[in-house]
Amino acid sequence: MGFFSRNHKPTYTHKVKLRRGIGDLSVVGEQHYLRTIKKALRRSPDANNIEVALSHEPENRHDRNAIRVDIVIDMSGGNQLLTAGYLPADVAPEYVAALKSVWDEQGLPVAPAKVWLKGDIPQVYIKMGTPGILVPPRIDDPKGVFVDGTYDLTVTGEEEYQHILKSHPQGKVLAFSIGDDWITKGKYKDQATFAVRLNGQKIGQLTRRMAEKHGINFHPLLAQGFIPYLAGRLEADHRGVQAILDAPPTRSS
Repeated sequence: MGFFSRNHKPTYTHKVKLRRGIGDLSVVGEQHYLRTIKKALRRSPDANNIEVALSHEPENRHDRNAIRVDIVIDMSGGNQLLTAGYLPADVAPEYVAALKSVWDEQGLPVAPAKVWLKGDIPQVYIKMGTPGILVPPRIDDPKGVFVDGTYDLTVTGEEEYQHILKSHPQGKVLAFSIGDDWITKGKYKDQATFAVRLNGQKIGQLTRRMAEKHGINFHPLLAQGFIPYLAGRLEADHRGVQAILDAPPTRSS
């Protein structure tokens, strides 16, 4: 599938869905693109659930860190990009640094957004995370499948693996693999759960309750020979280094 617009040459070969965070990021300059925003809304069934793309404009004469925001319109033969504004100049440099690897590989960063139109005053809000957690972690495992999520999922048993956890950076997005495992002690000894691994090394497991709750997301992939991966991060507190994963919703979420 290609990407095209009236004003911009097609330079992207695939979409990269950016990770969501807490809160929305306001777009600026929408008033200059009222015509294209209205055109996009006529083609989008839900103004609260649109897709936008981010494109770097290093040759922009006003700001070499300028990031253009385009509304993505699905069309036969490709996706049309209709400009809706720009990211605020004060945050653009951080997003340029975070998204450079995506653009370098001809990826098109996309994120969900919503548009409010009060008369002739449009407002566009992007639902994406801060630069540090924006891009999904790279998975080099040929059998790995990235499972996107926004719900915090804690890991148990990390106290036994502090020597491994302390060797990894904190505050960065990391890829954690999920595999079948057994509880080895306590009330639920010998019952099934999931092991959590970082770079192939076990760093803990899910509690029995969380394993039952999230099995619907992992069992089908494991049964087909794939390895589920979740994005996550490491944080330190009085207990040591803890792993917090980004899990997908379940029926009870």
